[in-house]
Amino acid sequence: MENCISRELQEELGLVVLEPRLAFRVTHVYPQKTVQLFFLRCDCQPGTEPVGREGQQAGWFLPSEIPPTMVPADKAVLECLERGDWTSEDNGQPDRIVCLDAELTGQLADWLRQGNRKNGIAL
Repeated sequence: MENCISRELQEELGLVVLEPRLAFRVTHVYPQKTVQLFFLRCDCQPGTEPVGREGQQAGWFLPSEIPPTMVPADKAVLECLERGDWTSEDNGQPDRIVCLDAELTGQLADWLRQGNRKNGIAL
């Protein structure tokens, strides 16, 4: 899964991912479909910036700067992280973070609370 996500980040945003590790996953239910999102912790090759290669907007944002056009599934993830609302057991509940690595998930939540620009979110 890590290699798949890394390849997508390269293809869609031009980011070269270093040392990816899966942190958690979330299931989100839309009226027309259900999606499962996987999140990883990684570093990017120094000097690389996200560039929307398929016409999408891309950039680094502080949590307080997240654009209102962010998709509902991603908004739900940020809200869960801010509340510290995650579990290690999958009970099938949508919009609930299921930890694949509790240490990484906790680090990500702390990172979001710190809110400094060098620790941004690529969208």
